[in-house]
Amino acid sequence: MIKMSSISAQGVVERASAELSKRINGLGLRKHHGKASVMERVTNVLCGGSSGHASATLNAPEKPSRMAAMKLSVAKGAPAPTGTPQATRKSPPAPPILTVEQLLMDERFLSRFFPYFSPLERCVLAQVCQRWRDVLYRGPRFWSGLLPVLQSRELRQASGQDRVKLYNSLIRRGFHAICLLGATDEDALDIVHSFPLASKHIHSLSLRCSSVSDRGLEALLDHL
Repeated sequence: MIKMSSISAQGVVERASAELSKRINGLGLRKHHGKASVMERVTNVLCGGSSGHASATLNAPEKPSRMAAMKLSVAKGAPAPTGTPQATRKSPPAPPILTVEQLLMDERFLSRFFPYFSPLERCVLAQVCQRWRDVLYRGPRFWSGLLPVLQSRELRQASGQDRVKLYNSLIRRGFHAICLLGATDEDALDIVHSFPLASKHIHSLSLRCSSVSDRGLEALLDHL
């Protein structure tokens, strides 16, 4: 008795082909001339086949089940995506709030706390501390419906750095209109020089109780 472990795979195929040829020969199953016999067709299947059969096999349509298996194998062989899906990304949990002081400094709480006040009251709340001011200044919705009125007399007494801070705060709060009260030509020229971003953010400028000449108005119009 011969052990299967001592026979190679090619030997098993050859023995199977020989056994099939013994049973097929003599049965007269040969087709008309020009076509391969049953034995040749069986041999092609078991041993790899000839070039003609290989080309026919390539041109033959694949079975749906075989196509599904091929797609599955391709999908398994495809490289896995390196990036993490956006939906699965989670932000780190916020630290727990244990005291009232921590609650009053929590941005999520403040964003829900400030809408209970009027826009005029928020002007006072912005002076409580830097944290409250930053939260209020980052939300243009807190300042909707307000028109900043700049007192020209007070602006003259302020330093140039303080005036720049004031103008920047108007931009941070999302104001697109301002009013000058008691302005002169010098005040109009100061707006032009100290507020360069007004040309991009300020869409409307009104004058009240002001004495601005044509020269000052021309400078403001050219700047805006």
